[in-house]
Amino acid sequence: MKKIICIFFVVMVYACGSSDDNQIYVSDQNNWNRTYQVTNYKSGRDFIQTSDGGYFLCGETASFSDGRFYIKTDAVGFRQWAYEVEAEVYGGGRTSFPGHAVIETEHGDFLAAASFVNMVYSTQIFVTKLDIDGNLIFQQTYEPTESIGRSWNFGGDIDIIQATANEFLIICNAITYPSGDSSLFALRIDAEGNLIFIHNFEGITGSSVIKNENGTFLIVGSASEPYVDIESRDQSPKLSIIEIDNSGKELWRKSYGFGYFSDVQKNEEGDYYLLGTAFSSDTVSFSSFDVCLYKIDSTGNEISKKIYDFPENNYGNHLRKVHEDEFIIQYRRFQYADYSYSTPYLVKRDEDGNIIYGTDYLLQIDSDGNEIRNKELDDLDVRQVRVVENGYVILSNSSEGTILRKMDSNR
Repeated sequence: MKKIICIFFVVMVYACGSSDDNQIYVSDQNNWNRTYQVTNYKSGRDFIQTSDGGYFLCGETASFSDGRFYIKTDAVGFRQWAYEVEAEVYGGGRTSFPGHAVIETEHGDFLAAASFVNMVYSTQIFVTKLDIDGNLIFQQTYEPTESIGRSWNFGGDIDIIQATANEFLIICNAITYPSGDSSLFALRIDAEGNLIFIHNFEGITGSSVIKNENGTFLIVGSASEPYVDIESRDQSPKLSIIEIDNSGKELWRKSYGFGYFSDVQKNEEGDYYLLGTAFSSDTVSFSSFDVCLYKIDSTGNEISKKIYDFPENNYGNHLRKVHEDEFIIQYRRFQYADYSYSTPYLVKRDEDGNIIYGTDYLLQIDSDGNEIRNKELDDLDVRQVRVVENGYVILSNSSEGTILRKMDSNR
């Protein structure tokens, strides 16, 4: 059985009233904007709409201890409570929390997973479970990469899904050092955080997971050959998917063109819509890339493919279903790209080297991928978009703090 790392937590739980939130405007319940400016808050990463109509946010703090924060709000974004954790991990320091994911369980609790890389290049996962009032149920740390040697996190992708009434599936990625081999990890835990299994799938990474009616899981991401040259990053990523069964056994995998998938949705007929970024060549040069949308059947056969040839370079981030015949794509545009070893994370920089976040868009499409509306967003550093009644909610970050904004579908 894999080792579970011992951790020491410093936890702060506090209730927050609406007076602490920066109210930029509120015209009605369909259009509002909240900025959360609590000590040590650095970057909101993910959020969901909760069963009571409110929202639950998670992200990382700017504190030295590389902590995480969680915020529960009401239906118009005013905080009801917040929870912050600073973790000391024995056996290695931290460097960053590149990935975050959160769900509401069938029992009304919140389960959040955060991937991070410690100073010995080991990908580890923090899992936090809170009840509806912000009380801690459990916190646990898992190290899925201990069996493959030194590694680092690939792009920060992580996702979590409810597998059964009392079990959860988490996916994350790692690259083995120094070979550059990519690996997808699938972890399954029970409602108390006990580890059921960890499985490693070599040669593929995952960004998003969806559960099928038969109990299997489809994971979308990319497949790559090992690095030929770790410094030049010479590799050929391919848009790829993998299906696993309820026990974590691989059933099949399939690759398409060059690029990577970032999100997945499913229609009532059992077909999948796969959002991704398509590269124009077989190397990670980032000289040209576009948003792509694949439609495949339940066995991975391609039904249709659409490449959105927008100006400049663009990559697909999130795919959300409005209803059976309509979807929203959130994508980001760059005039030029700079990259580091954590790619495919891209940033735009000014003449002084300061990061300028790319421009984000909401693309409204029909079930055939045809464009209905393409709206440029004013938000900086958009991290997540959710479809809610009468519109959308956007999580973003700025120098002022973490921002949650509700906009109706006509804005």
